[in-house]
Amino acid sequence: MLPATDEDGALIVADRIRRTIAALKISQSPGLETAMLTVSIGVASTDREPDCDARGLHARADIALYEAKRLGRNRVATYSSIEPARAARALLAS
Repeated sequence: MLPATDEDGALIVADRIRRTIAALKISQSPGLETAMLTVSIGVASTDREPDCDARGLHARADIALYEAKRLGRNRVATYSSIEPARAARALLAS
């Protein structure tokens, strides 16, 4: 949670975290998909959906996280960037 931070600011923070972890070059166990530890981050913001409560915001961030993983991992994805029909289906399933 980043109080008083809009989606653009959250994207900057999330990508800084992602790049910092990648730069650490932490080895993973042999046999895993990638040799180095990476992180995927989902971002959701109330500036895009002001009526969203904390539970809804968490659900949207979780959906964005799975979108980042679906797109290839080691990336940041936003709930607002997901195709609306797919986002709505994911939200209903959560």
